[in-house]
Amino acid sequence: MFRLSAVKFYLALLTFTTYIPVWIISRFYKRHEAEYFFRVCSIKIIRTAFYLSRVQVVTSNNIFLDDSTVFVSNHPSEMDGFLLQALLGPNVIPLVAPLKQFPMIIALWLKGMGAIDVIRDEIDHKLYPKSNSKYEALHKSIKALKRGNSLLVFPEGHAELIEALYRFHTGAVRISYASQCAIQTIILKDAHKVFSDTFKFGNRVVTVEFGRCVLPEEGFNEHVLFTTDEKVREKINKVTIELEDEVLKHLPVKLINEQRKESNDTGV
Repeated sequence: MFRLSAVKFYLALLTFTTYIPVWIISRFYKRHEAEYFFRVCSIKIIRTAFYLSRVQVVTSNNIFLDDSTVFVSNHPSEMDGFLLQALLGPNVIPLVAPLKQFPMIIALWLKGMGAIDVIRDEIDHKLYPKSNSKYEALHKSIKALKRGNSLLVFPEGHAELIEALYRFHTGAVRISYASQCAIQTIILKDAHKVFSDTFKFGNRVVTVEFGRCVLPEEGFNEHVLFTTDEKVREKINKVTIELEDEVLKHLPVKLINEQRKESNDTGV
């Protein structure tokens, strides 16, 4: 069986067969405890699906995950969110596309996990009007960080299905400044090759590398989220570019192509 299809098959099988018992047990917990329980169970499912599909995830270096952190990563495959959730642990809450964009069983799990979905553009607004606006999603993200959770963000705003890196959006930096939590860059290598049905016996190892940790400038609060102050916006844009450069320097040169010169208004 092709590897991407295998991972999807096992994820579907395990999420379908375990959702109801997990949901029933979660009813005995308070809201945030129930969401944490869902994330713990989801991690076990993801790791099992990867194991059965013979997918290996290795880290080239280590970091400490004690403090609330905004994790930002490149997005080379559709399995990146699953991979990083399993790697980073149950304290991490993902910021995701509108829930109704996902298969129903995955959407139910994401809702149970407390994932924060967001309307990224006008198309999302028309198709998924009940999802969180950017304003709502960013404020919910900050509340999660202040509770002691961490946040997982893909600042490209979508799954990158061509072998290139799109321009980063400023949402992760704005969240960092508003919450005063550090940003930890993550670089995924070979995920687009491993999670593929192109080759039956292709690569099966995804390498995860933790890049530089970026600390926010002190003295900011939630007003920075949608500020019109040009000096503050310039600072946020500068840090966003630094995050791009940090990820790019760990990736092959061929990922820097003409696509990066084009504007990309999808995302947060």
